[in-house]
Amino acid sequence: MGNESINWDKLGFDYIKTDKRFLQVWKNGEWQEGTLTDDNVLHISEGSTALHYGQQCFEGLKAYRCKDGSINLFRPDQNAARMQRSCARLLMPHVSTEDFINACKQVVKANERFVPPYGSGGALYLRPFVIGTGDNIGVRTAPEFIFSVFAIPVGAYFKGDLGAPQLPDFHLRPRRATRHRCRQGRWQLRCQPDAGFRSQEVRFRRCDLPRPDDPLENRGSRLGQLLRNHPR
Repeated sequence: MGNESINWDKLGFDYIKTDKRFLQVWKNGEWQEGTLTDDNVLHISEGSTALHYGQQCFEGLKAYRCKDGSINLFRPDQNAARMQRSCARLLMPHVSTEDFINACKQVVKANERFVPPYGSGGALYLRPFVIGTGDNIGVRTAPEFIFSVFAIPVGAYFKGDLGAPQLPDFHLRPRRATRHRCRQGRWQLRCQPDAGFRSQEVRFRRCDLPRPDDPLENRGSRLGQLLRNHPR
């Protein structure tokens, strides 16, 4: 799609194929040299851990066109830091802040014609992500990973006046849940990391359901519970 066919004032939050995206592969213990490609289809193994065990994470940030015509990225270093924390938690090799920002800059520059004009309320949305790939079927970290960044032009996520939220004059108090064992095939993995990011040995452990009164940091997502280390 060319930018001449885009109505900048009516942009939503939908996928629009742009010219280039950044692609980098991690294998043999290190990140290979990344490159820009016009292929928007990922070619990965059917045994990829991203497909079977959800070993993946993503970020989202925007590039804005300024009044003087220049283009600014909004705090990409903070997105890089958050992705690094996500990768560490999911036993994936992290992308350095320098490489993360450089990849984002390359994608913005290659897709500059898709950056909405100043005053339109739109932006070029960047979606960096890391996924586990490679031939694998066991419950372990992936032998290979892909780091990629693609971009799409988007409008304001919320349009119009949202107004003040209308809150009811009462609240509901959740009943205290009883901690019990899972009985429907839900398991947690106990990963035993070795040096680097090679394959991980895992053990199975019956898991407890989180209680409503548990601290927020102890609840986590199912994915987080799946790959989080647990003490004996």
